[in-house]
Formats: sequence, C-alpha cells, structure tokens
Amino acid sequence: MTKIHAKFDGLGKSLPAKILTNADLEKMVDTSDEWITTRTGVKERRILSPGESINDHCVIAAKEAIDKAQCNLDEIDLIINCTFTSDYVLPSGACIIQDKLGFTRDVPAFDLAAACSGFMYGVETANSFLATGNYRKVLVVGADALSPFTNWKDRTSCVLFGDGAGAAVLSGTTNPDEGVLASDLGAAGRHNKVLMIEGGSAAFHATELLKDPSLESKFYITMEGNALFKIVTRLVADSVKRAIEKAGLTPADIDFLVPHQANTRIIDFVAEKLGLPREKCAVTIQKYGNNSAASIPIALCDSLEEGRIKKGDKIVMTGFGGGLTYASLVVKWS
Repeated sequence: MTKIHAKFDGLGKSLPAKILTNADLEKMVDTSDEWITTRTGVKERRILSPGESINDHCVIAAKEAIDKAQCNLDEIDLIINCTFTSDYVLPSGACIIQDKLGFTRDVPAFDLAAACSGFMYGVETANSFLATGNYRKVLVVGADALSPFTNWKDRTSCVLFGDGAGAAVLSGTTNPDEGVLASDLGAAGRHNKVLMIEGGSAAFHATELLKDPSLESKFYITMEGNALFKIVTRLVADSVKRAIEKAGLTPADIDFLVPHQANTRIIDFVAEKLGLPREKCAVTIQKYGNNSAASIPIALCDSLEEGRIKKGDKIVMTGFGGGLTYASLVVKWS
C-alpha cells in the first residue's frame, strides 16, 4: 500500500500593527539597543494592543493559507491550533477559529500546546492524520501572544518576545519526492523549570495573586537564559541530524533552514552545523522577535514571499520550546 504523507499547499501569516522597538524599551527598562542586538538579534517586535485578539490573527493567517492553497472550507477536515496563549483557557482557540472562519460542518478542532515547537508538532500530527486516508486537508495554525505574559521590568527576558500567527494548509500525497520526508520530535522534561509560567494554572490559580500581590512575577515568563542556551544547542543540533538521517539525506543535501526565531546565536549555531551560509537561512528575529509557535510559519511565509525557497528545495525546520520540547522536520518543497 502506498504511504500517504503531508505536503504544504498554502501558507499565511498575521502580525499586530503595533511595533515596539529597542529604543522604546530603553525608556521602559535598563537596557540599550546595542545590548539587545548583540545578544539576541532583535531590533523590534510586534505587540498586541489592548483588547486585540490573538485568535483574530489566527483567523487572518488561516484565511490567507486557505486562499493560497486554492481550496475552500468544505475541503478541510481538521483544525490543529498550536498555542499555549489562546484568548481563553476554555474554549479552545481551535473552536473559536472554526467558528470565525465560517465552517458549516463540525470538523474536529483542538489546541496543541508544545510552546515554541508547537507548529512542527502540529505538522507532524497532521501528517499522521493524513496518513490514515480519512482526512484530505488539515489546517495547522501556529500562534502565540507572549506580550501579556512578559515582565516588562525583567531586562533579560522582555527584550525577546513578540506576538503573531502563522498557518498552513496541508494535504496528503503519495509522491515520495515531495512534502514531509522525515521528522524528529522529542521532549527533555527533566529541564521543565528552565522556561515556565507558573501563574494562572490549576496549581497556582489567579486567586493567589488577589491574596498576595507580591506574587505577580509568577504570572510572567521566567527563563534561565544561559542554561537554556547550553541545553538547546545540543538538543536541536542532534534533532536536526536525526531528521536528516531519517530522510536518507546528508547535511550537504539541505538547501534552506527555517529555525525557530529565539536568538541569532542559536540560529547561527544550527546553520553552521549544517554548513549553510546565512543567506540560506530564514532570519526574521530582527523585525518580529520570538513569537513562539508562530515564528517558523511566519519565517516560512517571508522566505517564500522573498523567493528564497523554490520548488524542489529540501528544507529543515527546527526549534525548541518550554518543556523542553524540540522538533525538526525535513520537507521537500512542492
């Protein structure tokens, strides 16, 4: 029996209009443009305005992906929304996206929380659903709003994060020379405390903040930056290597790298391991910051719009997120 696997039919993105520059941050916290740029590569980031919905950006990105895929809603059988920062704890963002897109069928829809690795986890999940032959097309959204969870008094973390949404329509193919060739997903749960948000959870409910306002910091992202860098460079490099080997390829076969936009030093490290020059690597961190699960689909969109990815190119997508989750995909672009 011929194996079915996923290929990309269309991509879309959506970002808030509000831009927060390094110069703006200099007025908010003890930092400088030089300090931020040399350590992270970020020059500016997109931030939700008060009352603005990340789910609405998911819908905009999804509509663009559907339009690019030249399909209609009736052809989509499943919605996977990769996020940990949807508008509400309940209902899931995927159900809201389904409603706002105007689906007339009750297609299954669920959120998938794998932090910054979420989009690749979502693509591989879609790949598995499509492989059954029971699904024709899957809408995968990668979106996060990190600004509401950013401590703007913490100079080490507030310079990093932004908000945004990306989306892809995937369909099944039996052509072994296109689509997802291989994947490598993992989670190093032993490092779960390196990057986390404690507040707002079942274990640490928001009512605790009402009792003790000094607990406010627990409702923001906390990160052990140096430890994270040392851990993820090894995890990501090894994950990329395994994915390429599973695809029956070598690093020399890879044409383009689309990494998670967390830090330019990590991006450069992975590119060097693949032997790829910077021009063969998607880098959007300077204008968007780290927008978590949205970073890879947005970077993919930009690279396609700029003509940097062409039909037949072998692409590696790779990243990591809180958990620590990590994931790598090898895709032949069709």
